Amino acid sequence: MSAKQGQYHRLPLHDLPTLSSPVTTNGTYRLSYCPNSPLQCWSEAPSSYSFVIPRDTHNSEAHRNTTHAQKNESIRNSGVGGVCLMSTKWRDEQHSSFINFISCFLTSNSFRLNFVPIAPDLIFNCGGLSLAFIFVINSDCNNPGPMFSRAQKLKTQFAHLYVVVILPSKEQNDSFVHSYFSHSKDIGRPTFVPALDLEMGFENIVRIAHARGVCKRHDAVSKLKAERERSVQGMNAFLRVVSSIPTC
Repeated sequence: MSAKQGQYHRLPLHDLPTLSSPVTTNGTYRLSYCPNSPLQCWSEAPSSYSFVIPRDTHNSEAHRNTTHAQKNESIRNSGVGGVCLMSTKWRDEQHSSFINFISCFLTSNSFRLNFVPIAPDLIFNCGGLSLAFIFVINSDCNNPGPMFSRAQKLKTQFAHLYVVVILPSKEQNDSFVHSYFSHSKDIGRPTFVPALDLEMGFENIVRIAHARGVCKRHDAVSKLKAERERSVQGMNAFLRVVSSIPTC
């Protein structure tokens, strides 16, 4: 499904909601990747989320312009941008038009593209964080073993590894889910992200890198851990008080 034929508009990052924007399944924005698949609950939040905007949303031109300007400012302040390292071997296996799409998409979102001989297909450096990606264009449903073996090998080399798999049909998705349970030794590590086509798959990669980079820059993970620790300590104190009350 190409970008023109798809059900939704694909937009660069500056047209997407920021991490603080509300996301609902029936509202203005909704999650788009891997619908109706149990795999989606294993992915890390918010890095594996993909946002789309329905065609009939925001009919007002003035509203679109205002929203666009606000999100441009938000994206600049969030520290988006960085470096994308692409494997020369993976590049040579792709069609030139797809590489051109990748280059244009990265440029529009303030990423530099460099071609280097690396083990993963892509490495993104964003917000002080490095993320590695395996981008499976043509998955072999009859022989998925090599894909999972490669993922397990690279998982030991990279702390943040994602595997994006193009699964354009329901049959391929069902076959992948079956293979996932058969081959994965550690559910959710690495995170697998199914996508319907090439463009959607790469856009998901950039969104993951952007989201993780923003979280790293604002130290969101540490703040969440500290908040959780305070909640646990508060609950422990409450339990001590309650348990110290003498019973009649």
